[in-house]
Amino acid sequence: MVDNEAFRKALDFLSESTKYGPPNELNMDVSDTRPLFVSGRCALNLDWGDVGTLAIDPATSKVIDKTGASIMPGSKEVLNRDTGKLEACTADTCPHAINGVNHAPYAAFGGWGGGVNAAADAKVKDAAYAFFSYMTQPAHRTRTSP
Repeated sequence: MVDNEAFRKALDFLSESTKYGPPNELNMDVSDTRPLFVSGRCALNLDWGDVGTLAIDPATSKVIDKTGASIMPGSKEVLNRDTGKLEACTADTCPHAINGVNHAPYAAFGGWGGGVNAAADAKVKDAAYAFFSYMTQPAHRTRTSP
């Protein structure tokens, strides 16, 4: 899944973005970028929810009431896995697109994942798949107070 137009375009985008970050950005991890953001020395940080709570901490934040959050950038193109080429999003290829822009899920910190041992009994595999499917339905991804 790396030798295709989509992967190359993503790498080009990330390469371009390093022109606007700190000089040693390629060697930084999340524990380096968060302090830069809350100190006001960094204007943009791709992170999961943790940076939001840090940004409102009066003990350390210089950006209280100056921050926001947004959906991850999307694309009007999607990878055709059969050809390795990018194609324009359509209702079929990007059924969840917003105004023609496809927003892929962001698996922050690896995201939540599930796995089943390949040697498991077929009934166990089916049950695990059904459980993972059930737990990732939209009604279960958002919790609300009773």
